[in-house]
Amino acid sequence: MKNPEQEVPVYSVAVLDVRDTDCPGYWRTPAVFSRLDLAIQAVRDNEMDISEGGSNQYAIVEKTYLNQVYPQAEERYWFEWNSTEEEYVESQIPPKYALVYSFGIG
Repeated sequence: MKNPEQEVPVYSVAVLDVRDTDCPGYWRTPAVFSRLDLAIQAVRDNEMDISEGGSNQYAIVEKTYLNQVYPQAEERYWFEWNSTEEEYVESQIPPKYALVYSFGIG
């Protein structure tokens, strides 16, 4: 049985620059939130230019829990940069990343 004190969800926002490579050439976690709606809004608003001028083609919001070693993301929400509209839009997980989890925790 899980300890309720350990069930504290966090929502990390990771951004990926995958130009010129099949693997994530660069990713980082610019934000962590305690609520899903705040994390998604930060991505949609491109807060603090997390897209870095559109060079981060993807943003991922992942739900994990505090107080765990090697936490596995239980929920993932993918966004792709739309250079025409200059915003992140919801997208499907690119097939090459379907089995890659926990970008937000490194």
